[in-house]
Amino acid sequence: MALINGQEFCFHHNVLITNNTTFEDYYKKVKDIITQNYDEGYPVDVIPSFKVMVWNMDNVKNKRIKITKNTTTNNKFNLLVNNRKFHSSSAGCNSIKPLKDEILGALDSFASMDIETINYNDIQIPVAISFSSDHLNKLFLIKLPQIINNININKSVDVLWLEFFTFINRNPFATIFVHNLGSFDGYFLYKAISNHFNPDVVSTIIDNHNKFISISIKLANGKITWKDSYRIFPVSLDNLCGIFNVPGKSSIYNQKFNDLSLFNDDKLLKEFETYSLQDSIALYNVLDKAQELYASEYNIDLTSILSTSTLSLKIFRQKYLKVNIPILKGSIDKFIRNSYFGGHTDYYKAYISEGYYYDVNSLYPFAMCKPMPFELIKEYKDMTNINLSNFFGFCLAEIITPKDILKPLLPYKYQGKTIYPTGNWIGVYFSEELKAIEGYGYKINLILKSKR
Repeated sequence: MALINGQEFCFHHNVLITNNTTFEDYYKKVKDIITQNYDEGYPVDVIPSFKVMVWNMDNVKNKRIKITKNTTTNNKFNLLVNNRKFHSSSAGCNSIKPLKDEILGALDSFASMDIETINYNDIQIPVAISFSSDHLNKLFLIKLPQIINNININKSVDVLWLEFFTFINRNPFATIFVHNLGSFDGYFLYKAISNHFNPDVVSTIIDNHNKFISISIKLANGKITWKDSYRIFPVSLDNLCGIFNVPGKSSIYNQKFNDLSLFNDDKLLKEFETYSLQDSIALYNVLDKAQELYASEYNIDLTSILSTSTLSLKIFRQKYLKVNIPILKGSIDKFIRNSYFGGHTDYYKAYISEGYYYDVNSLYPFAMCKPMPFELIKEYKDMTNINLSNFFGFCLAEIITPKDILKPLLPYKYQGKTIYPTGNWIGVYFSEELKAIEGYGYKINLILKSKR
């Protein structure tokens, strides 16, 4: 596990080591399966600390931990704890492929749900579950025991969930959307599912921030998957309703709703019931409109995607992608990313009394019209006999700047910051960038391994 800013992230899936495994041997095993971690949206290249979890395979109890790797790099391990089986998998692919832009038939039906909680002994407990679909709106409300204590409250919560699961078993929807499944609602839902279903019928997709992407259960009459609508539209429900011009909440939250005493006040309880149901109704209405929009504009059913990124990628693959885009293995990807520096912003003190100011636009589209590396053709271990003018790709090179240069052109990472230095150094660069600066007096010496 990688530890970044107090949070734990998956670093790579399980690998088998022995007492004789050196660090070099270990790194060879994991270098191409290391998970890229992000902090505030940016990739983290330097991880401050790690937590290493090791299972002794000589222990009979751990014999059921299995590690397999097939041609699609689908890595799995199974674990048996207290006679209950758990498993985890990490799936990957070798390329991003075009999708057929087929005409959609009838759109898949879906539902929405929401959970309301109340404070009990400084702990939030579920007391209401709302459900909405194209033909049905329903609210499940906890039935409080006459004697309120921890045991009786937990029993009442279990009965609440049992009523809900019985209902969706009789009224199944393949997809149920929850706005914030990744955090608050997902914790309560998964706990309830774990208490009421065998682990063999439960599956989840969890991101490397340990947040739910989806939760699924297999029932006799089909599979039900809960998805996080917030991952698709990462705005508040009120804002989402405003964007799609759909009526949102009709009532606001009352602080009195956060105390079990509301069940003794009929008027307040009625207000709470109305408030509890409105979120599911609003969420269903706005997603129903979004589903129609994306089906008509992009030929994509909203129930088939998990997030904004999967939505945009599916549109790209169906509408625009014509060839397979290879996915590089980890070590090659890391080598190439050393040549990424971002934008070039420098300040030079200058003065002019009269002149013109030009704003240059569309540099990215202009650059995209030029040839770019597409797939790995060959990997060179030695570049001593390769001429830069005949090479196209990424390479490790020694850079020698001209002594009289006033404004250096080539970037370099120094202590985590991008600078434009003078002098000599070694770095990874794209060949066409190096060819461009040769005309300004830079000298380039290609060294060791490169990718083309």
